[in-house]
Amino acid sequence: MNYADILRESRNTPQSCFMQYDKIRQKKPNAFIAFLEGYDAPYYLMYIENITGLEAEQIICKSKKNVIAVHNSLADKKLLKKAKVGFFVDRDYDDNSKLIKKRADFYITKGYSVENYYCSKEAFEKILKNCLHYNCAHKDYDVIVENYTNLQHDYNLAILDYNAWYCCLKRNNIKVDWSLSDTMPYVVIDLKNFKIDKNYNWSTLHHDYPAKPIPVKEEIQKWTSWIMQSPVENMRGKYEFDFLVQYLRNLPNLVNNPASGFEKHAMKFNLCKDEILSSLAQYADKDDDLADYIRKRAA
Repeated sequence: MNYADILRESRNTPQSCFMQYDKIRQKKPNAFIAFLEGYDAPYYLMYIENITGLEAEQIICKSKKNVIAVHNSLADKKLLKKAKVGFFVDRDYDDNSKLIKKRADFYITKGYSVENYYCSKEAFEKILKNCLHYNCAHKDYDVIVENYTNLQHDYNLAILDYNAWYCCLKRNNIKVDWSLSDTMPYVVIDLKNFKIDKNYNWSTLHHDYPAKPIPVKEEIQKWTSWIMQSPVENMRGKYEFDFLVQYLRNLPNLVNNPASGFEKHAMKFNLCKDEILSSLAQYADKDDDLADYIRKRAA
């Protein structure tokens, strides 16, 4: 069963998470217990065990809100004292000022979410070397890395308005009655021809994703500038990850096409998205303070 199946079957509430915590403490009192949103479990668990030498147990809370609620419940009951427990949440586009005040208790990603850490140039190069069997001496290595980063840049420019608009909604706490899909609408990734086609404008967004009040242009531009300071880190993680997955799936066909000019290279990449999160977790970037947080929580 992959993590998508676990999440679909899970009916976790703060109360059920608390019950799981109690049972784990009784059964494995020395384990490190990680409260997670869900899909990010593969990213954290192996790293926790490597850093601490402890067995890691996960409690999937299914949402950031639930992770926070469980923490508050345990803190109120004074059950965190002497426990080896961590609370891991994504930054998202939320106002996390209240969590930052509890920085010793929570780990908040510096990027939008865990998925962003799979998509950097550095992470891509690790995947290229360890999973697709290239090394930096290969004549196509630099070309592939440059192609990935250039196309990713074009993709990020295409999804920038969408991300800035959504960021504006979240940072201004504008309530809506819809949720975003896991893949980016309105943008077509044509990896065969190295093209990114954008098929939306502000009117499209306001029509398809209504919000009141409607974000003003000046506010959206402010968040546009902020996102572009580090786009791979600040774009919505699911969209960045979707680009990575599509690129990795297309790369074997691209390289082994006689007309491409690349040297033929035996490789395949047919993992589904959920398997990729687990299989590639060891190559994803880690924030500098993640190890420190884990050590302190395990002490």
